Amino acid sequence: MRIYFTVPLICLLLILVPVVAAQNDAASCVAFIDQALADLAQNCTGLGGETACYGAGTVTASGSADFSQPGDRTGLSGLESLQTAALDAASGQWGLAVMNVQANVPASVDGPAVTYFLVGDVTVENAVAPESAMHPGTPITVTTLVGSNIRLSASTDGTVLASAPPGTEMLADARTADSAWLRVLYEGRAAWVSTSLLALNDPVDSLPVVTRSSRTLMQNFFLRTGSGLADCEGAVPALLVLQAPENISVLVTVNGQEITLTGTTALWITEANELRVMVLSGGAQIGNLNLPAGFTVKAPLSADGRSVAGAWENLRSMLAGERTALTALVHVSPDVLGSAIQIPSEADIQQMLAALASGSVGQATTGPASGLANCSRFAPTSPLGGMRLGTETFFWDGALGATNYRLTVYNGAGSPVGTFETGSDNTALSLDTAGFGDGADFSWDVTALVNNQVACTTSRVSVLRDATSQLVGGGGNTAPPDNPGSGGGQWGN
Repeated sequence: MRIYFTVPLICLLLILVPVVAAQNDAASCVAFIDQALADLAQNCTGLGGETACYGAGTVTASGSADFSQPGDRTGLSGLESLQTAALDAASGQWGLAVMNVQANVPASVDGPAVTYFLVGDVTVENAVAPESAMHPGTPITVTTLVGSNIRLSASTDGTVLASAPPGTEMLADARTADSAWLRVLYEGRAAWVSTSLLALNDPVDSLPVVTRSSRTLMQNFFLRTGSGLADCEGAVPALLVLQAPENISVLVTVNGQEITLTGTTALWITEANELRVMVLSGGAQIGNLNLPAGFTVKAPLSADGRSVAGAWENLRSMLAGERTALTALVHVSPDVLGSAIQIPSEADIQQMLAALASGSVGQATTGPASGLANCSRFAPTSPLGGMRLGTETFFWDGALGATNYRLTVYNGAGSPVGTFETGSDNTALSLDTAGFGDGADFSWDVTALVNNQVACTTSRVSVLRDATSQLVGGGGNTAPPDNPGSGGGQWGN
């Protein structure tokens, strides 16, 4: 009888031991990640300007930079590329590194400029020639002589952000080529003010010239990332996190694509060789496409991965699995990045969707071909709220089965001012909004067609068109300095 009961007991032990071991491996992975983030905080807190820091795990630098062990720091001038190792808890490897990149952030801003946080299998390669790179100058103090308009761009046509009273002291860190405008920091925001309105306590010739093409080291870069997630609990996918200072709109060029961002944005390359952008807080603008927090979009890359080779598509909200995969990032010390990383919750995303939907006029409708297309997800996605004066690209989630789409734009009185067809099942259309007539209040909807019969029409979305263009140069002939304003359960590709 003893032998009879011993056999199933042994079998039970053979089942339980691997299960317990797997549970211990999962737990040790979480502990390993926590320790790596703690090492990062110890090694990279208080990072200086235009500097890179070896945070944890295995990090490889090319160029003249000396990166041999965690805690090492080096200036960006000697750094050609930075590569961090993939997460592998079994071998104790997870490459983490941080860079402080100046970009278009005024030198007078306290704390980090733009923080680049390399997580896992990531390579960032500098695309700015060192000899042509702009370097921040030492800010000088200027004082307004009279009430002065503080503008978004260096032009009398630039949007007025505020009016500074006489006697207001500000720090200026850059100028236009003709010194007619100075870039200043006013109430925490980067802006421009006419030199003619200022008392200068120091000569402006010491300040660097900022033009449309000005770039600092690593402001223009090529990104490569590994694919997928490590097979352990709590693993974070390979990605690059960019974080801008509060109230500052930051411009970077990633694989040839200009992206303007506020807050925190994550980027990675999918297994299908696509660049995906995900906004965690603040917002991002890619061409005419505006992404709020909690939303993501992707675009195909060229065969070598160094340029965008197609339209931006798949604009959607974050998936549950994506939010879960990024959970560990909230534990990164704000002393390293400048502020804590926030992951939008499902409630945050639903609140954003509700706010976007509140601009809708009327209800979605169906037509005679409604049974031939799936209209359950058919909805406008961009622009929502604001619309550019000039070329604007309209995006929408498609209706499966539609053969083409018809976009209609309406004026403030609700009368159509333009109807445009895609001629295919593409879910984006670029239009010149200047041709919509006078006024700022407009709305638009999209109709899904099946063989030229109406399947369904989205609700109508209200948008406000920009009143002025900011493409006017300062000083008469120079271009303006670039200081722009502002379901599922898996990791998304």
